[in-house]
Amino acid sequence: MITFEYIEQEYNKALEHAYGLIPSRNWSSLPTSLVLTDSPRRLGIADERTGEVSINTRYQNTTAYTSLRNTIFHELAHFCVGTHNNHNKVFKRVLSRFTAHFEVDKNELQQLIKQVDFKWHVVAHLENGDVHEIGGVHRKTKI
Repeated sequence: MITFEYIEQEYNKALEHAYGLIPSRNWSSLPTSLVLTDSPRRLGIADERTGEVSINTRYQNTTAYTSLRNTIFHELAHFCVGTHNNHNKVFKRVLSRFTAHFEVDKNELQQLIKQVDFKWHVVAHLENGDVHEIGGVHRKTKI
């Protein structure tokens, strides 16, 4: 099971790996600390202003190991290229370098999604009578 200590260990290993691929002198800004967040919408947050990498508490007490690793690398990629790059080609190129050595197990994401207390649940009612649960959302769309 994932604990805060495990998250810290993975963060330190990921940081070492990322600096090995792209030296810190070439990063837009450097992360300075790791914190937990209970954000309802994000698994991780990179805050260049404070230097914090925030990881969602939903990871704790799960076995979503590769998803956690991917989230850490995702946030580190934001520090590397700068958050102003959002998820553009530059960001994606760096993230793919950081995560080339593993793949996220889709079942792990389901463990995290089950913990989210969504305000709304989307259900599709098809013409043939079938009903499909699409998933949860935090807000209604403007349709």
